[in-house]
This record gives sequence, C-alpha cells and structure tokens, in this order.
Amino acid sequence: MYFDDIQLGTRIETPEVEITLEELLAFSERYDPVPIHTDAKFAETTRFGRLLAPGMLTYLKVWSLYLPNSLAGEQLVAGTDFSCRWLRPVFAGDVLHGVVTATGKTPRTARDGILEQTLEIYNQSGVMTARCVNTVLVKRAPAAPQ
Repeated sequence: MYFDDIQLGTRIETPEVEITLEELLAFSERYDPVPIHTDAKFAETTRFGRLLAPGMLTYLKVWSLYLPNSLAGEQLVAGTDFSCRWLRPVFAGDVLHGVVTATGKTPRTARDGILEQTLEIYNQSGVMTARCVNTVLVKRAPAAPQ
C-alpha cells in the first residue's frame, strides 16, 4: 500500500505462535547467551524460576507473522528506527500474538514518507508482554501525468 493510502489507526492482528524450548535455547545460544536464557539451573534461582525467552526472539517471531500482510507491503523501502519495551516475561510454551497499528505518518519527499507502526505483543492470557515501535520508509504513489 502506498504511504498516502495508509490510514492512521489501521490495525492488523497476527496469527498465534508458540515459543518452544528448542528455539528459545537455539536463539539464546547463538544471539543472546546469558544465563537467564541458556542455563536452566541458574534460571531456577531467579525470581522467574525458569528460563526466559529473549525479547528479540519474541519480537521477531511475532513480527515475521505480520510482514506477509504488512501495511506497506511491496511499497516498503527500508526500516529507519526501532525501539521496544519488554513488559512481562515470556517462557517456553507461551503462545503469542500481535496487534500492529499505524500510529504515525510523516511525509518526507515526493517519493516517500515515514510510517510509524506500533506492535503490541500479547500472551495466551491476553497480557501485553511487549510494546515495540518502528518506523519505515514507504513509497508514495507516482504523480499522475499532467
């Protein structure tokens, strides 16, 4: 969808996805090798009592389900910014889904604009576990010939 066609407040919900212990460990060992994600005995001594899923794993699992039906679609040029607040722990076996909302639009040039998208991630109990905001460049529709 072209930048000017995207309406603020438009929401897209993702399908549900489970965080498995196997992918939690594989992701953690490769990208976030800290004991709370990789060492079950250590995790038992923490206030959480078990391994935590890395925040980036939870974000990427849900975000990847949004992308095939994203607001910008083929008109996406590139990402420009990203921030995320992880609000609640996610554990192996949790089932997540997301809601992406168009929360901001800024025209940039005649060719593109900046779209702000907010992703809220919820667990199987309906508790929000993360709120992430990213901005992307989105193509504008070509000007009509005069």
